[in-house]
Amino acid sequence: TFTCSFVIPYENKLNHLGGSSSFFQTELQVFPSFPKLKTTFSPVQEDTVSSSRTTQQQQVPYVIDRISSQARDEIFKEISFMCINVFFNNDKDKSIRNPPWKNAQLGYLKNLQMADLRQRKNGGRQVNDMFVARRVISIPSTEVAQEQPLILDTSSIYNFVPALGKDDGDVEYIRGELLGFVEITEKQYGLVAPPQQKGPQNDDDNMMDEQSSSLQMRPVLTNLSVRKEVRNSGIGGKLMESCEDAVLRDWDTPQKEIILEVEDDNPSAIEFYKKRGYEISFCNPASRRYSVNGFFLKKERCTKIVMQKILNANNSMPTAGILKEKVNFTSIFQKVKENVFQTT
Repeated sequence: TFTCSFVIPYENKLNHLGGSSSFFQTELQVFPSFPKLKTTFSPVQEDTVSSSRTTQQQQVPYVIDRISSQARDEIFKEISFMCINVFFNNDKDKSIRNPPWKNAQLGYLKNLQMADLRQRKNGGRQVNDMFVARRVISIPSTEVAQEQPLILDTSSIYNFVPALGKDDGDVEYIRGELLGFVEITEKQYGLVAPPQQKGPQNDDDNMMDEQSSSLQMRPVLTNLSVRKEVRNSGIGGKLMESCEDAVLRDWDTPQKEIILEVEDDNPSAIEFYKKRGYEISFCNPASRRYSVNGFFLKKERCTKIVMQKILNANNSMPTAGILKEKVNFTSIFQKVKENVFQTT
């Protein structure tokens, strides 16, 4: 099981795998090809981490889906291939060839990650959630295959712009390639000192704080990855929001915090997390990560920064297409009834 997690790998650095698989509420199909696919884009700007080379690119439309416990192996294979390519291969295009030994290392890591994801989602005892972002593509209604589920509610599509020159009845929207992934798992995790408790205290209070915050079951966010060419589309932020919404509203025991780890040589990822309310808790200089920068796959020492975010019901808004609040029809009916009686 891997323990490292990243938003976006820092260039020319070898990042590590994170470890925690989750769930899909809706099992997605993997389609090898789409007939005459046309992608719709939106000019809306976004504040997620992206390289200077992608800031001028158009934002892509996408949806966020939750993985179910009945997800097929093809789903885990697709996720692991994307994650390893982002973390260890700098998200290179398939046309760029690697040395044979590096391909062997990447293949091993992909198989290891796929088995890890499958085990956590389908056989693990820990509470776990997984989310994926998929590109939305438009195709003529006459060319939609029977096995392709349609996206009927376009309000769940981020960066959505209707297909130009097409009537609503002539175009359908379906899910396309995988663009991003994240998972969150409840694990036993110890913290040195929660950010909200830092400050002038006596030694006894500090000792009690450290003991009370040591080993507890906490939600740990891992494997956040977004393909390089779409990193200005808001995908990373929406994936994180989905995790926050899940632990606040869906888990049997609502959680009040999220923990993540990021390597100290990834400053863009650290700033990405800080903008979303995560604070540095402590650093672990004795961590390890996989390295494919050699003939043999090996683990090298690295420093991980542990970050924490305190959650509340107001700092994590529901994500379109993922989580919907329950409507209290009884209270609504009561208010209508009271208004009627007041006016008569």
